[in-house]
Formats: sequence, structure tokens, C-alpha cells
Amino acid sequence: MAEFDRAIEAYRKAIELDPDYFDAWHALGMAYLRAERVPEAIEAGKRAVEINPNDMLAHTSLSMYYLKAGDQAAAEKEKGLATVLSWGGKVDQLMAEDATGAADGEDEADSGPGAS
Repeated sequence: MAEFDRAIEAYRKAIELDPDYFDAWHALGMAYLRAERVPEAIEAGKRAVEINPNDMLAHTSLSMYYLKAGDQAAAEKEKGLATVLSWGGKVDQLMAEDATGAADGEDEADSGPGAS
């Protein structure tokens, strides 16, 4: 376990120097996972995906973290995004639409047929 603690410390230092260092965030998530610190792995994985939303490995790793945490729905979502990327697609636009889509969908449902 000590080897993972040293790795975690090194990756945290790298992130302090450059908060947008994608490779450090991704590696930090993997180190947290190996150290059985799953909630922290998820947070690091989410940050990696935020920095580079079109990285297939980042979504695959985040899917693993969610699966380890028992969140099957979130794991499947990340797996699906990784699959889109493996086909050469881009998910940054899908993720942005997903974030705003719920509000837009609610507006459309409220203004549909039969709405008062």
C-alpha cells in the first residue's frame, strides 16, 4: 500500500504545479483505485474527463471506478461514452447536450399538447 501512497503524493504534487495536467489526474485516479480509495478515484476520474472529455481511456477508467463503487448506471454511461470514442466519435458535445438537455426537455414537455 505504501507504494500507492507515494504515487498519490507525487501525482498530487504534479497537480499542484499544473491543475489541468490530464495525465496526472488520470494516473491519480488509478493510484487511488489501487489503494482502495474509490471515492477519491471517482473524483480524480471526473476531473480527468472534464479536462479531456474526448479521451477514451479516461471514460473507461471512470467506468471502472463507478463499477467498483457499485454505481452500475454511472459505470454504464461512462462505458457508452468510451464506446462512442472508440468509433471515432466525439463526446464533448454529447456531454454538453446532456447537461442542458434535461432543462430543455422539461420545457418541451411543459409546452407540448395538452399543456395548460
